[in-house]
Amino acid sequence: YQRRVHGDNMAAINVDDVEAGILNAYVHQIRRAERFIYIENQYFLGSSSEWSQFDDKNYNIEAKHRIPLELAMKIVAKIRQGERFALYILVPIHPEGVPEAAAVQAILFWQSETIKMMYKKIAEAIAKYGPQGAKPTDYLNIYCLGNKEPGFSQFTQTMSESQNLICRTRRHMVYVHSKMMIVDDDYIIVGSANINQRSMGGNRDTEIAVGCLEEGVRGQDGLGHGQVSGFRQSLWSEHLGKYLSDFGKPESLQCVNTINRLAEENWKVFSDSSDIVSLPHGHLLKYPYKINVEGEVTPVVDYIPDSEKEGALVMGKQPPITLQLLTT
Repeated sequence: YQRRVHGDNMAAINVDDVEAGILNAYVHQIRRAERFIYIENQYFLGSSSEWSQFDDKNYNIEAKHRIPLELAMKIVAKIRQGERFALYILVPIHPEGVPEAAAVQAILFWQSETIKMMYKKIAEAIAKYGPQGAKPTDYLNIYCLGNKEPGFSQFTQTMSESQNLICRTRRHMVYVHSKMMIVDDDYIIVGSANINQRSMGGNRDTEIAVGCLEEGVRGQDGLGHGQVSGFRQSLWSEHLGKYLSDFGKPESLQCVNTINRLAEENWKVFSDSSDIVSLPHGHLLKYPYKINVEGEVTPVVDYIPDSEKEGALVMGKQPPITLQLLTT
């Protein structure tokens, strides 16, 4: 509905179109991006018409909003133009709930289909336009957050098997519930909208967001150098437990490689069940996807740590039709 104001009276009038302002803001800012994009979101799935094993005629998945496709095609355009661009995406290692639950596995499955689509398009662009020796992860990377707390573990008879396991491994994910995008350090959008169809479709969940453009702060490097930049670099410092000068050039391959190296070192410690030590670099983990030069996405480990017995797959599991609307 829209509200029409007549003096002191307000009347609601019916409108034919859904309100898709948040989706439109995301798409507009992705298209104007020049150097990099940083995203934090509880969910990341969409552009289902582009997923490799689905199509609208034979397997119609209602997750068609354009954000993942727009992001992938932004990178493709930059590769074609011979320019640098970096996209950083931070999500939880799994959505809220027990990771083996059918709904959680469904969301992880849709997420993996989305990521596969994006990496495939990026790899194809590199093969066609170069640069020689480039990898898809030079441009797009996915992360999550976790923690490991060494110390004395006290077990009791009242604890469940899963609780005892966590006490032994002393690790847990740090949940990502934010819904935020930063573009070129001069624009930020924050709100309640997840990157899924329920939030972005405009006709299902009710959402709110605020987008802020910081004018007059762009330098000759094409990046903002004001409050948005300061916030983003402070946030990255918190995630990695330290400030690095590379944060000032987030589009650079050097920055991408540095963050990936630290996040991979964190993942190695986090995933090691035998050695209970603190993560060396804050809380940022490389998401357990393995991407080759052809853009193929496979899991680094088959199961989410501490959920192996329950069969909670990192790449998720295709759900029955009854769960499709709920989980997209």
